[in-house]
Amino acid sequence: MKRIYKYLALSSVSVFAMLAACLYINNYDINQPQDDGTMQPRIKVGQTATFTLNGNFASIQDSETDTRFVVAVLAPRAWDMANKTTVSFHGGSMYDPLEEQSMSIIPSTASPSQFPGYTWPEALMQKYGIGNNKYNDMEWVAWWADTPCPYTNGSKSTYTVTIKSNVGDDNLIAYLGFFVGHSARGMQDDLSTNHYDQSFPAETFTVYGGPGETIDYTKTRFNMIEPMRSLQDDLITFTFAGETNVNDLINCNEIYFEATAYTVEGHSYPVTERSDKTLMKRPDTFTHDYSIMIWPAGFFSIPEGETIDYIEYSFKGYDQDGSEVVVDKAYDMKVNGDTPASDRIPFTYNMVCGVN
Repeated sequence: MKRIYKYLALSSVSVFAMLAACLYINNYDINQPQDDGTMQPRIKVGQTATFTLNGNFASIQDSETDTRFVVAVLAPRAWDMANKTTVSFHGGSMYDPLEEQSMSIIPSTASPSQFPGYTWPEALMQKYGIGNNKYNDMEWVAWWADTPCPYTNGSKSTYTVTIKSNVGDDNLIAYLGFFVGHSARGMQDDLSTNHYDQSFPAETFTVYGGPGETIDYTKTRFNMIEPMRSLQDDLITFTFAGETNVNDLINCNEIYFEATAYTVEGHSYPVTERSDKTLMKRPDTFTHDYSIMIWPAGFFSIPEGETIDYIEYSFKGYDQDGSEVVVDKAYDMKVNGDTPASDRIPFTYNMVCGVN
C-alpha cells in the first residue's frame, strides 16, 4: 500500500508541489545495453526498452486540491504504448521516497485546462505535432500518477521517471519525444512559471533485427502506407508521395500500383495489370500524391484458407514515348545517395499474421 507522508523535510519534499511551479526536464536517457557492453540508442525487435527522465521543480503556492504528475511520450504507433508500456517515478517526501510510484493512462474524459474537449494525446499532438519526424505514423501517449497528493509553498525537489516499453516487431528509425506536467494547470503558459516541459532527443532511436525493410520515420519517402500494420481483411491505403524527391514518375499521365502478395503457405499472387483496378488516384492538382485503397484478400484473390505474409509493391507509369517508369525501393535509395544491390527492388509491406 502506498504511503503519503504528511510532513515536509528540508532536504526532500513533494514531487507534486507544482500547481504554481517551475517544472523542468533536466536530462533524459534513451540508450540501451548492447551485446558488446556499450550503451546506444538502439534495441532488437521484440525487446523492452527502458527510458529515464530526470528533472526538478519549485513550488510557489500551496495546493487547494490534490494534483497528479503527468508524463507523455511521442513514439511510433507500432509500439502500441498504451497497452505495452509501464511508467513509474520516484521523488519527494510526500510519498515514501524509497517506494516506486505507479502511473496509468490518462482517461479520455480528462482534458488539459488549455485544451477543453481534447484528450491529453490530442492536445500534445496539437501543440507539438510529430517532433522532428517526417513520416506521420507517430502518436503521443500520456500517463498520470495513480495517487494524487497536495503540496506546499516553497517545495523544491527532483523526480526520476522510468518508462519501459516493448518496441514491437518492426525495424524502424524514429525521433522520440518526452513531456512532463501536472493535472492542475495542464499546458498553461505563464510569464513567471513553467508548468510543463518537453524534450525532443537530437539522436534517433533504432529498432533492428526483424524481417523486412527498415521504416525511417526521420526521412520523407516515396512510399507511404496507412495503417502501418494490418490484417489481410483490413483496408490499406498505399500512397506514392511524388514531391518527396526528384523523380520522373510525376511526369506520367497515369500512375499504377503493381504488387505481389506472398502467403504463409508459400504461394504468390501478382497483380500487374494496367486497369482501373490498379490506377492510383490523385485527390487534387496541388500535390503529386497518388493513392490507392485496397482490400488485400480481394485485391490479390487470395484463396480461402491462405494468409498473406507480406506484399511487395512498386509504382509504375509510362512517359510520353511509352517507356516504363518505375519508382521502387532501389529508385528511392538512388535519389537519396545510396547504392542498391539491384536496379529493381520492390518496397515491402509485412502483414500481421492471421485474419479478422
